[in-house]
Amino acid sequence: QLLKEIFRYYESLGWPIEARPAVTRYVTAAWKLAPSHPVSRLMAATFAITEGRYPDAIASSEQAIALNPNLSLPYWVAADAAARSNQIELAREYVRRAQAVERDPEHPGRYLSSYSFRPARMHAFAGLLIQQGQYQSAADILVEQVGLEEHFLQNDVRYQPAGDLALLVTLVQRVDQAKGL
Repeated sequence: QLLKEIFRYYESLGWPIEARPAVTRYVTAAWKLAPSHPVSRLMAATFAITEGRYPDAIASSEQAIALNPNLSLPYWVAADAAARSNQIELAREYVRRAQAVERDPEHPGRYLSSYSFRPARMHAFAGLLIQQGQYQSAADILVEQVGLEEHFLQNDVRYQPAGDLALLVTLVQRVDQAKGL
């Protein structure tokens, strides 16, 4: 737990260059202390993304998934790394896998608690797609998300679509500009 808190501290500082060797030691120590716990692999994946080591981030995320395939966060971290490395279809596949894990198998109409993070995660994913110049893909994500507003409300998920709608308008303009309209 202490290593996790130290990791979060450096994350909150924006991963200062001078702290990166120490963070690497903390991540390694966490993995040695808890090799069967997915959090140590998620820490490694998150740090790898920070350093631009996207294949390592995906590999660490896959290790976390193997340790507990019912957690949705490793799929989202892998989607982040895939999107940053411009592997859009792979990123979408990880998002689909995350969404499948978030469903409650015993109650098909309900979702697990991790589902409450979906609006923020999808918004962040759309932002990554925008950074990659994938405006149409980002717009598709936001259209899907805005369309789920009623569903979110039914499942007690806080969601205010105004931000996504405003971003969607900007994206439609960018897509039109790219098409020369």
